Amino acid sequence: MAAKRKADALNNLLVAGCANGLPAVSAEVDAIVLLAPGARVLRDVSAEEAAREAPSHAWFHFAGHADPTLGSHRTLAWHKNGRPDAIDASTLVQMLRGAEVVLLNGCKSFALAEALAKAGVPNVVGCETLLLDEPGKLFATGFWKTVAVEAEAGRPLRDAVRRAFEAGQLAVKSATGAGTLATDHGSVPSWTPRFAVGIDPEDGRLVAQSALGRGRCLPAAGADAVGRLAAGRWVLLQPQPPQGDLPVMPEHHVLRTEEGALLARLLEMAHSLQDGAIALVGGSARG
Repeated sequence: MAAKRKADALNNLLVAGCANGLPAVSAEVDAIVLLAPGARVLRDVSAEEAAREAPSHAWFHFAGHADPTLGSHRTLAWHKNGRPDAIDASTLVQMLRGAEVVLLNGCKSFALAEALAKAGVPNVVGCETLLLDEPGKLFATGFWKTVAVEAEAGRPLRDAVRRAFEAGQLAVKSATGAGTLATDHGSVPSWTPRFAVGIDPEDGRLVAQSALGRGRCLPAAGADAVGRLAAGRWVLLQPQPPQGDLPVMPEHHVLRTEEGALLARLLEMAHSLQDGAIALVGGSARG
């Protein structure tokens, strides 16, 4: 009964999978359908068909190419009469702006995700980088399964999506494959993590390019990533409500590396200033 309630929670979900040469899209859609048999599923759908369906659904998932450009903006690749089908990014924003949760599970979908967030969609997930196929499927199933569980438990949607985002990343990080494990007595054949999350597959400083935008992480990527396939980097955007005259701004749930370093430096400076003020007050009081 509990499993049925969780599946019912995903009846709001519209799933659009457009392969256009990507063999893993069908498997990703199939995996979501197992979680959500009541979801509306569109396979190799045209933009027109998707636009007719989208207003009737609060949650939306796209699997496919998200890196083509039309004009000066990236857009999604739909499918029509055996060919890719595309509409302007601004039209896509108009089409999806009424949704509550959007997951654009395609390469370099961040710009479109950010446009949706600025348009007021309260929970949007996109990818800043290229995205490997299998991690994409793992992230999608981990994400929507957790959205269903948290929604069924009555958790506020904003919190449910944050937990789902973390669950999606965890699903990728915990996927293992054949490897070796170091012990005090040498290496033994083992199952070890396959993917590194948060690493740009096209970054030649961090990833050995065995194919275009594909490869294993170099030591520069960190001890916890070296030797693993760079999976890509997802970002969760949750716009904050307007504060007075201030505009709505997207909140990046996952900090970029440079943002995290800057924040750490600012916190260090703040603590130093605080410690200095405390020492000054303490010395004055003892005098």
